[in-house]
Amino acid sequence: MPKSCNHPRTHRSPLILMLGLMLLTAAPSALAQQNTAAPEGFVGEYLTTESSVASRLVALAEAIPENRYGWRPAEGVRSISEVFMHVAQINFASAQAAGAPLPEGLPEDLSKVTSKPQVVSLLKGSFDLTQGVGQGMQGLDVSKPLPSTGSYSLRAAMMLLNNHRAEHLGQLIAYARSVGTVPPWSR
Repeated sequence: MPKSCNHPRTHRSPLILMLGLMLLTAAPSALAQQNTAAPEGFVGEYLTTESSVASRLVALAEAIPENRYGWRPAEGVRSISEVFMHVAQINFASAQAAGAPLPEGLPEDLSKVTSKPQVVSLLKGSFDLTQGVGQGMQGLDVSKPLPSTGSYSLRAAMMLLNNHRAEHLGQLIAYARSVGTVPPWSR
């Protein structure tokens, strides 16, 4: 992934391109099929895991003082706000790849967003969007190899996306502790 997060419309992460291709191949109408019932099976497990990571990321974003959002462990490494916005950018890009419209007024360059209220709002909004996309996957065979990828499944792409988020959750836990913030769930 590049250090700087570009706008979701122009970001070309291999993970996002692969996920988008898989989603478009497997579920072109996933958003139209949204259901209020909690999905079962892998999709339900995926959404539960995503929700857990999302709630911890949002809790960290809310707990870290705004005056620490510019902190970075070393030159050339993403700052606290940049990591939060990187996660939001990946969420927006993956949802857009699945056919979800992006919210109106989305900043052109999320890596430049540094105000705590805006970071928290965009992070929450990005997870609201991905949860909606996930709800639309109910009933899909996520283990079936997708024609666009050979033997790669939608399940594998979804797991990669959650692994990516969890990696940044771990990074942000370390960042939070480095600036004197104890993660709320650890208190």
